[in-house]
Amino acid sequence: MWVKNLSLLFAVATTVAATSSGITPTSNATTVATVSPSGVTAAPDTTTSTTPLPSLAHTASINGFADKIYDELPSCAQQCVRANTSVTPCAYWNTRCLCIMSNFGDLV
Repeated sequence: MWVKNLSLLFAVATTVAATSSGITPTSNATTVATVSPSGVTAAPDTTTSTTPLPSLAHTASINGFADKIYDELPSCAQQCVRANTSVTPCAYWNTRCLCIMSNFGDLV
């Protein structure tokens, strides 16, 4: 019984969401379908690929960001960006990992 009620609740919620966003829903007795807005891109296929990603050289000695600019920083600022790579989730620039570290978001 609760499954039927859950399906009905989902159908109502989908219809309300579609109507409030200007999308015209189409329905029959058991399913509700919505038409995607033209500006929305479909979700990518999430099936895993057997193709391995290319590997990159692990060359970070300070961290993935500071290595490239460390020598260009004033000597008084070099200590501010020095962090052991063991404290960063992504010590190296890797094809599987993109780090955005907040401590590098502002001026040094």
